[in-house]
Amino acid sequence: MADALRALARSGMDAATEAIARDFIKRGRLLQPLASFDRIVRDARSESGQKGDSERKSASTELVEIACERHEFGLGDGGETFAVAKAGPRIALMLRGGRTSLRGQLARDYFARTGRAAAQQALADALMVIEGIAQEEDESRLYLRAASAGGAIWLDLGDQAGRAVRVTASGWSIEQSAPVLFKRTALNGPIPDPVPGGALSSLWRWLNVARSDQPLVAAWLAAAFFPDIPHPVPGIFGEQGRGKTTAAKVLAMLLDPGPVPVRKPPRDAEAWVTAAAGSWLVAIDNLSDIQPWLSDSLCRAVTGDGDVRRKLYTPMASWRSSHTAGASSSTASTPAPCRPTSPTACCPSTWRSSPRRSGRPKRTCGPPGARRTR
Repeated sequence: MADALRALARSGMDAATEAIARDFIKRGRLLQPLASFDRIVRDARSESGQKGDSERKSASTELVEIACERHEFGLGDGGETFAVAKAGPRIALMLRGGRTSLRGQLARDYFARTGRAAAQQALADALMVIEGIAQEEDESRLYLRAASAGGAIWLDLGDQAGRAVRVTASGWSIEQSAPVLFKRTALNGPIPDPVPGGALSSLWRWLNVARSDQPLVAAWLAAAFFPDIPHPVPGIFGEQGRGKTTAAKVLAMLLDPGPVPVRKPPRDAEAWVTAAAGSWLVAIDNLSDIQPWLSDSLCRAVTGDGDVRRKLYTPMASWRSSHTAGASSSTASTPAPCRPTSPTACCPSTWRSSPRRSGRPKRTCGPPGARRTR
């Protein structure tokens, strides 16, 4: 039995096989004392040049090494830790989250290297170490969808390549990367590549807007791309069937497309903060009444808002969230009451939809290049 055990250990017995062999020998009382099992395995591995258990790297250690090989780490201005690929798009990946987080990517890289799936606890331990490394860095500003740098406005296209549109007074161009760090959430989708030769007049084929309100809408759209200025909250008012919801969808898909272009009103202030922090534009549909807390939240979001909450399972640590509503639109069948705390900080811009021309079918409404057909 000792000879068979030595041969098994020299062949590269893994931890699972070792546990099975130990249990088999213990039950059959094949080695006396059982402590000789560990001595035989250790000596056989030493003779064959294999590393013992104490010298083997844990899965969490391997995960940290993989992350350090392929990413740089940083600390955002909102207190969030992130990773940026050394070779690839300069997009900030949050450590935890959905498809846009480092956690899922790290699990995939680990499986590709080792052929084994990383345990949940190993991933948690590795991310805790990575978070500690990231917190040693100086804070960096992370931008959502739009940024201003180098005398230009930068618009994140949201694609896998990390491209961005550079806009200046002389024109625009699509660049492979931006000089700033963009972050993304599950609510941010890709924007179609812009093409030259367009005209603003084409927009009004897709929006059922009264002619007198078109300059106001155009100015609001242009202002939405400037990240460091207050952004007014437009209100879309009209009777049923005037295309209010469709207009809100078109505006949302133009500025910040995502899986949910228009949303129902938030139930409380915390739900509003979550929605606003994850999107550059929040379009609220069927807002027939504005509660005082929502009115105040919209006013604060116009110039920039934030929130501080205690982290779960921690007595003193706090979690910070900051957001500025790049643009927010609401639709209502009747004017909804709003009580701005300051007319200069929050002055909703209201425009009324004109009657739908010749009963245009809703299925044909949408941004250019995204028209749906039967």
